[in-house]
Amino acid sequence: MFRIVFLCLLSFSLLAQINSPYDEQNPVLHPLQNEIYFTIAAHPLNVAGKRDYGDIWVSRKENGKWLTPTPVKGALNNAGYNSVLGFSQDGEEMYLNGHYTTTGDVASSQGISVSKRNGNTWSLPVNEVVPYFLNKTIGSGGFITPDKKIFVFSAEGRAFDSFGNEDIYVSFNRDGVWTEPLNLGNVINTSGQELSPYFQGGILFFSSNKLGGKGSFDVYESKLLDGTWQNWELPRTVEIVNTEGRELYFRKSNLVLPEYSFVFTSTLNSDGYGDIKMTLVKNPLLDTISWAGGTIETKIDSSFVLRGKVLDAATGDGIPARPQPGGGTGTQ
Repeated sequence: MFRIVFLCLLSFSLLAQINSPYDEQNPVLHPLQNEIYFTIAAHPLNVAGKRDYGDIWVSRKENGKWLTPTPVKGALNNAGYNSVLGFSQDGEEMYLNGHYTTTGDVASSQGISVSKRNGNTWSLPVNEVVPYFLNKTIGSGGFITPDKKIFVFSAEGRAFDSFGNEDIYVSFNRDGVWTEPLNLGNVINTSGQELSPYFQGGILFFSSNKLGGKGSFDVYESKLLDGTWQNWELPRTVEIVNTEGRELYFRKSNLVLPEYSFVFTSTLNSDGYGDIKMTLVKNPLLDTISWAGGTIETKIDSSFVLRGKVLDAATGDGIPARPQPGGGTGTQ
């Protein structure tokens, strides 16, 4: 049986529209799949201009096409670092990194906040307290699950429970009250930097510059083994997205075909500015191999075309292939 993965060589209009000479980070797709939110740093149109650590921008899909991104309207952006942690299941609430003030100034307190949708704008975020939350790093990233019960985040925080630099922590929402952050332990965290965690289906995805990767930051995945959040499988690299550069802000999107899922990262083959990168992978996520051989072109929707090749996993020989209904492929 042949195992196939589509790599996005991707004449993909979304990426062409949203990437710029500036630093694109932290892509988050809205649950309705008609908007993508992300952070841009040092953009002249940010609140603090080129000195701004990062504002939230959005690209919307209209009539099958993605529009040029613009800063989000409303109160979500200020002169500090602004980023999206996730959305509620219905997409009417946006979870945000950081606290906000009523004046638009940068808040002196830390934590998370929630904004409610009002058409194409968002309300002034309401601050929520995470007890003993501390982060000395700007923009290290995190994720709140759609049911708003789990908050995983990276932070350079308290020295007494840190393994060095940024570590990954978790906080739980119990009856509307967030718990004190819990360090995920030394299977996940190292003396290096662990950043931009994302949690789905019992699997933690995160980036690290620890020894053993391809270079700079690589994406890793690890399975949670029990409810203590201290026992994890040994992390392994997500090879399909890693390069010799940095890979950050990994998220598996909710754009799902019968056998395939889309993965977003913010990456560049250097430690300079980042672009949003998209990869299409076979489910389950790591049950994939790259391919070369006969050519296939599959039209998924009006946004982009996937092009690639197919090979025999055992011999490496090219295989003629044709699209099957539902986005899969078959051999001839």
